[in-house]
Amino acid sequence: MNIDTKRGIKLPKNQGKVKFITIEKDYEKGYISGRVIRIFHDDIKIYDDVNDDIDDIPNDKLARSCTFYFDVMKERVAFTTSQYFQYSKFCEYFEQLINLHSEDTEFKVILLKDENELKIKLGCFKKITKIKFSFVPNNPGKNGFEGFYIGDNKVLKEANAKVYSQEMEADKKSDEGLKIRTAFMDKVIKGISEGYGKMFVTGKEDDGQVITITSDNKAPFKVMIPDSERTSIPAVVERGKNAISIIIAKLLM
Repeated sequence: MNIDTKRGIKLPKNQGKVKFITIEKDYEKGYISGRVIRIFHDDIKIYDDVNDDIDDIPNDKLARSCTFYFDVMKERVAFTTSQYFQYSKFCEYFEQLINLHSEDTEFKVILLKDENELKIKLGCFKKITKIKFSFVPNNPGKNGFEGFYIGDNKVLKEANAKVYSQEMEADKKSDEGLKIRTAFMDKVIKGISEGYGKMFVTGKEDDGQVITITSDNKAPFKVMIPDSERTSIPAVVERGKNAISIIIAKLLM
């Protein structure tokens, strides 16, 4: 994988482009660090004190960025977020850029979830009416997960399938809805919390309001980092290493 800062991806609907910048590579230690940046055009609004009004100043080099640490050997990436650069966007852009720089394989980037946080969010539903989840077969060249997915990996490979999805819906006349505390759903939640898929859940709250939550938005795995270190590549590298070590240790338990 030859990551560089020259190539980028043009986003649809004139949303600008994304690329890697400030890339640092340590092949001996097996990691790459740097930033994912989105460069876009927008109008900057400023106050005009002469006319006591607002003026728009067009600017075609506005930017938002996330700092990341990518453990190539463990295939895990730690990254920062901001108000304007959230989890889902980083995963989307990082996946596109990694695949742009990969010649022979295609990668899918899935957000790691906090299993306890996900269970808490699911427990807030008074009634669950629909659950949809998807799993991604393990990356090429990686073994050890056979039989883990809800589907059969061998079948997925034979079908050349990239994603395995399943949807369950409760009987509309049922007062109870779908049961979340089952061995089957425990397996689904565990797989999703370990970063191999995502879940969409629709149901009713105590007040009867119908809501849908996604595992990516409601239960991402997070570690704290001071605001002063969020743009520091060395700080993100150090904290990223520690976080990934914790994650791997949990998976081996």
